[in-house]
Amino acid sequence: MKPGLKNIIQDSLRLLLRPPVAADVIREDLYSSSSLMEDIQKAANSKERMTHREIFNILIKYFHAYIHPRSITCRPTLKDISASFNAFIHRRVGSQVLWGQNKLRKLLLKYGFALAMLADLPKSAHIFRQIVSLEIDPEDFEGRFVGVDIGAGTGILMLAQWISASRNNFELIEITGIERDPATHQRTALIAEKLNLGKMINSEAKSVQTYLFLKNRPVTFISNETLPGASARLWKEDFIQINKTLFDNFGHLLQKTFFFPGRVLASDSTGKYSTILSRENCFYNVNGPPLHLMFPKAIELDGKLSPLTEIGRDMAGCLNKPWFDILSRRW
Repeated sequence: MKPGLKNIIQDSLRLLLRPPVAADVIREDLYSSSSLMEDIQKAANSKERMTHREIFNILIKYFHAYIHPRSITCRPTLKDISASFNAFIHRRVGSQVLWGQNKLRKLLLKYGFALAMLADLPKSAHIFRQIVSLEIDPEDFEGRFVGVDIGAGTGILMLAQWISASRNNFELIEITGIERDPATHQRTALIAEKLNLGKMINSEAKSVQTYLFLKNRPVTFISNETLPGASARLWKEDFIQINKTLFDNFGHLLQKTFFFPGRVLASDSTGKYSTILSRENCFYNVNGPPLHLMFPKAIELDGKLSPLTEIGRDMAGCLNKPWFDILSRRW
């Protein structure tokens, strides 16, 4: 191909690229020029309720670090972090921020599903706040925090568990993330090791063998986000089967366990019948219409049932426009 023709083709392709979002992902007044590691240590050692600012700084820096692991101990600028979010939202359609960045594009596509969950910043922030704000008495668990994060994805809820355990003064912290996607497992294991969050298992969460690491020890906390969106039936994800495995085989270890979500409201297609799934019914053992054909509608946050579509609404103002409208959604 002649050099002139090649340049014409490249210029034509550039015209098809979508421009990046001009605004930073969060408001500048909320950003702190500290490293992710520094933010985590501060949160772990504080007794004060975490603010929106502290939570959002951890979330966006964790997102950036998942893409660029070397940045964990560095102090990236808000522009650097916003560029990572820009690259992620344009990973399929192309953008000026990804021109000539084939390696980065492949990485973003590789971990796309896990990053999409984290990238829903308002919902992630609301869930993160719920977990780190829990008051748990270490004496109920002999000073040992045994945490399990099912469907760990990026490991962000492993981090929330670790901060919660630290803030509650547990002497020993052992957190295990379970992730079935091999690529995501490998990446999250790297991040978990760098942050000393715990270990990762690449396994199927519905399998009894997966939980042999518990070694007959009482479980302190379980996070299990394997719920579909409010418009999908429960059989679309493994929430019911996972809980059946847990309670049928390890129920004796779950007597004092804290769960996220602690309660789930499910209803039939008409909305005339609904039921609440909780530890009291093992999150699956209920009467009525077939549970797998029902729809998840709300989960418990801040002591009340919050509709899936409304979670994090009170934190949306931390984002600059138009990020709230273009970021991916957990549910």
